[in-house]
Amino acid sequence: MEDRPELRQFLAKRERVDFADSITKYDRRFKPIKRDFILTPKYFYVIGREKVKKGPEKGQIKEVLKKKVEIQAVSGVSLSTRQDDFFILHENDADNFLESIFKTELISLLCKRYEELTRTKLCLSFKDTLQFRVKKEGWGGGGTRNVTFIRGQGDVATLKAGGKTLTVSIGDGLPRNARLRNGGSWRMKTVGRHPAGGDK
Repeated sequence: MEDRPELRQFLAKRERVDFADSITKYDRRFKPIKRDFILTPKYFYVIGREKVKKGPEKGQIKEVLKKKVEIQAVSGVSLSTRQDDFFILHENDADNFLESIFKTELISLLCKRYEELTRTKLCLSFKDTLQFRVKKEGWGGGGTRNVTFIRGQGDVATLKAGGKTLTVSIGDGLPRNARLRNGGSWRMKTVGRHPAGGDK
């Protein structure tokens, strides 16, 4: 936010920022669009950039508020069981299919704020076939889109869109029983005897 003071215009004067980062939003055709995402104790904001069409600033690129949503209006978050950076924020009128390398931090903070405001836990759903609703825009708008996650190679997601389905292929990542050591390296719990060459 220090590097991008122009984003402050969309927030209340003393509104505290819990999280702010550039993320990727996917539209109804799975086209990636860069957005700025800001989370505060009561709202999340999605900010885009558009060319001014008229007036003295015509032709200039300006920040535009795409969404301001109350945190308690979020009905849930859908994620895959894999190591990707994708998630879907579900809300009343439409859903947001997003990608962020700080997915874990963002969702942790969102859950914390949601619980403070509603006294209930935010619903997190982990499945490898996700669905999101798109806004009704013009004739034939609305409906749903599917995102399917399949086993691939490596830790970089490969995307393939076809019709109303996006297939995301990515490697398995760490097993569920992996724990972060104090020194920051990962270890796996092993049951029974240690694998050859493993930590004793």
